[in-house]
Amino acid sequence: MRFDPADLVPIDEALVAELRTRLAAAGWSPDRDDAFAARMRAAVAGTARIGTERTPPAGWDEGWDATEVGFDAKIMFRPQFTTLREAPRVRIEGQAELEVRDYQAAWPLFARPEEVEYPHFDCVCPQWDNSARTGTRGVVLHNSTPDAYERWLGEVLNRARQRPEAERVVFVNAWNEWGEGCHLEPDTRSGHGYLEATRRALSAVPAGGSNRKQRRARTKIISTLSSKKP
Repeated sequence: MRFDPADLVPIDEALVAELRTRLAAAGWSPDRDDAFAARMRAAVAGTARIGTERTPPAGWDEGWDATEVGFDAKIMFRPQFTTLREAPRVRIEGQAELEVRDYQAAWPLFARPEEVEYPHFDCVCPQWDNSARTGTRGVVLHNSTPDAYERWLGEVLNRARQRPEAERVVFVNAWNEWGEGCHLEPDTRSGHGYLEATRRALSAVPAGGSNRKQRRARTKIISTLSSKKP
C-alpha cells in the first residue's frame, strides 16, 4: 500500500498540495515510503517511543494502517475530526464557520471505536478549543467536564488492560496544550479537576491477572506535552 495525502479524507486540492509539499520536505515521495518511514522514525525518536517501537505521534484518520508504511503502531489521536463530526453540531449565531460539538455527545463516540487489527494505542482528551489559534474557523468541544472525561478515560483504560502488558498504554492529549484548550494542568475554571479525575480513573482499574506478576502489571498513561505557545 502506498500512502498519498489525498487518500486520507476528501479535502480541497490546495490543502492536499500543501501537505504534499511539507511531506516532500521531510523526505517523502510516493515511491519512497520505506525511506520516508525511516526519516519519521528518526524524527520521533525519544518522543513517541513505546519500548523499542516507533509510532506516528498523531493519527488524524481512523482507517489508515501506519504499519503498512513501516511504523510499528499508531496513536489514535483525539479528537479525531471525522468521528467528532458524527456528534450533533451546536450552532452559534453569527459564527457560521465556528464548529462547536458537545463533549457529552462526542466522548462516547471516541470511547468505542471500531476495532482494528494493527497495533495501536488509544488516546483521550479532557477538552478541546483551538479557536485561540484559528479564530472563528476553530473547532470547539463544548460542555466538557472532569466527570465526563473520567468516564471516557475509565472505559479506555479498561479496554487497554485486556491487551498484552506491553500494549497497556493510553495517551492523553494533552498536559499543557493551552493553544488548543486541551490541557490537564490546573486552570481557573476546573482547578485540579482533570488531574483528580485522571487519578480516580487510574485507581479504579483493577490490575487483573492470575499470578502476582500479572496483578502488579498496570496500565500506563502518557500525557502528551506541547512546547508551542498560544
